Amino acid sequence: MRLGDGKTPASMASAFQITKATMTHSLGVLSKNDYISIEANANDGRSKLVFITDKGRACRDQSIQRIAAMIGQNFSDTQLEQMQK
Repeated sequence: MRLGDGKTPASMASAFQITKATMTHSLGVLSKNDYISIEANANDGRSKLVFITDKGRACRDQSIQRIAAMIGQNFSDTQLEQMQK
């Protein structure tokens, strides 16, 4: 999902078409393992914002590389480059 950094859990849940409770649980696990950070929203004290950490980016990039290696023959070079962004 390419939503970018600084999204609310509610907007992410909507994008993934899952419940807010499921997203909250998933983000908690990712945060506990330092793949993301969850910070207070300076514009809205009631909500939080989600940011991917360096560890999370490294994991994402490594995962994309592994998947591309497994199925890369089915995609053009341009498509593979887009997956790595």
